Amino acid sequence: MDYDVIVVGARVAGATTAMLLARRGLRVLVVDRVAFPSDTISSHQIQVPGVARLRRWGLLEAVRAAGTPPTRRLRFDAGEVVLDGSFPPFEGADALYSPRRTLLDAALVDAARSAGADVRENFRVEELVWSEGRVVGVRGRERLGSSVALRARIVVGADGKNSFVASAVGARTYRQRPVRAFACYTYFSGLPVTAGEVYRRRGRLVAVFPTNDDLTMVYLSEPLSGFEVFRRDIEKHYLAALDGCGDLGGRAREARREERLRTTPDQPNRFRLPHGPGWALVGDAGVVMDSVSAQGITNALRDADLLAEALSAELDGVPSLAAYHRGATAPSGRCTTTPSGWPGTRPASPNGCCTPQSPTVPPRSRASSVSSRAPSRPTPISTPRPCCESSAPPGGQEALAAPGPRGVGGRVVTGRCGQ
Repeated sequence: MDYDVIVVGARVAGATTAMLLARRGLRVLVVDRVAFPSDTISSHQIQVPGVARLRRWGLLEAVRAAGTPPTRRLRFDAGEVVLDGSFPPFEGADALYSPRRTLLDAALVDAARSAGADVRENFRVEELVWSEGRVVGVRGRERLGSSVALRARIVVGADGKNSFVASAVGARTYRQRPVRAFACYTYFSGLPVTAGEVYRRRGRLVAVFPTNDDLTMVYLSEPLSGFEVFRRDIEKHYLAALDGCGDLGGRAREARREERLRTTPDQPNRFRLPHGPGWALVGDAGVVMDSVSAQGITNALRDADLLAEALSAELDGVPSLAAYHRGATAPSGRCTTTPSGWPGTRPASPNGCCTPQSPTVPPRSRASSVSSRAPSRPTPISTPRPCCESSAPPGGQEALAAPGPRGVGGRVVTGRCGQ
């Protein structure tokens, strides 16, 4: 059987692309070298615009039903200043979610299958099939099976940052930054949280979010220059980093670590040209960035949405992949990588929506403006707009100065995130 589209890779970007194309009535095959459920390294967060998409597609309830708790408030501790706020509603969503990838990826694969896509798990693509300079299919095999050739009008590479499809077509890298950081995270029981927690310290970022099975995911990002020392005693250095985040180190020691510490320095920052004759890229295969941004899943959902629309038009004879590139994986409007003042993000362009991950802290010479003593009346603060593809609707902003909680002396400002 020939297909309209073959998608290589069935995690977030690939399964979502396959589902949306199948819902449009196209003949779709999605393959992956693993069977689901299957875990993978992840920052976990689905940001509010991504949650809005899951809601629109009728998939959010499956995430909720699996026991994924919503995070409606976020506490950002920059040391001298603490921001505590909630997310303004965006297209019916007002919370982010941090599901385990064993849950999320399997739910999306099931949704693709339910939409009518053919799904082949444990299928490894060995080569692309070409005709007159155009990709026309793939050749591969299931585990212990014989090699087979499968043909399609378009082949989509959704096979991650080390994409076989991108390599096979020679997709050009047109924007790249060196790896700046490594990541390490694990899961704790007995470490309850009432809001997401993000701690920024010099050369370090720590994030704490609730996930499935009453567990809490605690993520650490530090500069790559310290990786060799860190890896000599991962648990010791990991807990030492948490000790610098208020009482988080003590809370983690009182809790129970349920799984091993996952640690990776494999965090490229790269943009590839995402389309060519008979092929397209989506998700990390096209654009990948440091996990400290926590934008990967949300970007994958957005790009899958845009690619499905573009491919539907393309297969109807309307050239649309160049517009997909401009709208989804071009630099404007996207977080790209971390700057020299790591950790943090910067605007991809003067008109981009990315902003620093923490408020600007006044110089030490003006430290009185961030005194731990509460001023006589609330002091409003302008908070950065979150990194997403469109602005959140405006909402009221409240500010309240008070002594820092959890033993932190910085000023606390409460209100809505994303103003």
